[in-house]
Amino acid sequence: MHHLHATTFAIATASLALAGPLDLTPHCDRFAPRVENITWGLCPGPDTPAQCGRFEVPLDYQNATAGKASLAVGRYPATKQPKLGTLFFNPGGPGGSGIGFILSATAPFVSNVTGGQYDLVSWDPRGVNWTYPRAECFATGTEQKIF
Repeated sequence: MHHLHATTFAIATASLALAGPLDLTPHCDRFAPRVENITWGLCPGPDTPAQCGRFEVPLDYQNATAGKASLAVGRYPATKQPKLGTLFFNPGGPGGSGIGFILSATAPFVSNVTGGQYDLVSWDPRGVNWTYPRAECFATGTEQKIF
């Protein structure tokens, strides 16, 4: 029985290896337009190497007249060369701030753990901190307390 499981595992592993990587690049373009440039600047708060920027995204991809949201993004730059790329982080939530992650002591730690050769990028999701418009579930603080 053990031999059967080992053989099945070996065949499955070989099949995956021979299949090669899954390239979804041709299909990604249909989801959203590419954002070519973000103008990076100083982040608010204490002295930090982190950089902040924004870019606009549609509020509704199916309805261009619905307006846009301004998405706040943060970057902790690679500390060593050659730079190998960018790692994107979503610190979770709901309501988790990616900018808060970039400005926290966690970003230098993650940079260190990954060898310092990657930019670390995160964002404030729609309705969180510096991304707007904000999502409000309650019209007043009283409504929220009653809930």
